Amino acid sequence: MKGPISIIQEIPKDKRKIIFWVIMIILALTLSGFYIKYIQKKVIDISIDKTKEEMEAHSLEEIIDKIREIEIPKIEMPKFDQESLQELQRMMEEMPEEEIEENLEEPLKENNNQPTE
Repeated sequence: MKGPISIIQEIPKDKRKIIFWVIMIILALTLSGFYIKYIQKKVIDISIDKTKEEMEAHSLEEIIDKIREIEIPKIEMPKFDQESLQELQRMMEEMPEEEIEENLEEPLKENNNQPTE
């Protein structure tokens, strides 16, 4: 009685290659099918879990509470009297445009170089 291996060994090499590749293709297709089903199931599970979390996390009350927690900083604008405003306007009229732009840019550069707390 011959075993399956000895039977395959007696077949010519070209036919053995064909048998080998047919078996490999069948195994690859089978494993690929299982893998695709597994991935589909995982994607569906993940999407269901995410939608549940999003629905729970984004309730209207929570959003309103988060908006109320936001603190808006109070910005105090400097107050000028009429005389100082007129003096500033007169000075700006006397200055050339390039010098005005330079003077406006200097405070911005100074603020950018200061460390923030």
